[in-house]
Amino acid sequence: VILIVNDQARIITQPQGGLIRSTGANVSFSVTALGSSPLGYQWRMNGTNLANGPRITGANGTNLALTALVVADSGSYDVVVTNLYSAATSQVAVTNIAKRGLTRTGRTGAHSGSAQRARPTRPRAGRTRVAIPPATPQAYDGRPAMATL
Repeated sequence: VILIVNDQARIITQPQGGLIRSTGANVSFSVTALGSSPLGYQWRMNGTNLANGPRITGANGTNLALTALVVADSGSYDVVVTNLYSAATSQVAVTNIAKRGLTRTGRTGAHSGSAQRARPTRPRAGRTRVAIPPATPQAYDGRPAMATL
């Protein structure tokens, strides 16, 4: 008697999100999966399949890389891992891309969420303007950005 076990595709290391990058920077995501071979990978942004191109590599592999980021690259990234027996979808990794030299204007204690170019004008009454420096991989420690005003 021969027992054949078909091992379903499963993700054991999820892609990490919460990333904030500046335009022109690079970003990468990785996933580790197990299951019966062959395993197939399809990275997606906002639910749409990605394809390799001039700025995207690894769309069908374990490591996805995007170069020369633009604001339109902001979104939710995930990967679908498949084999002959199943498909597994990773958790979503959210990435935000901000233009260099932007500030956020908000009421004291909260951000309004609107980004504006820094201007040498006085903020309106009841508002505080805070300059947020461009994110760099060396400066990012993995925690969400917060400001105390």
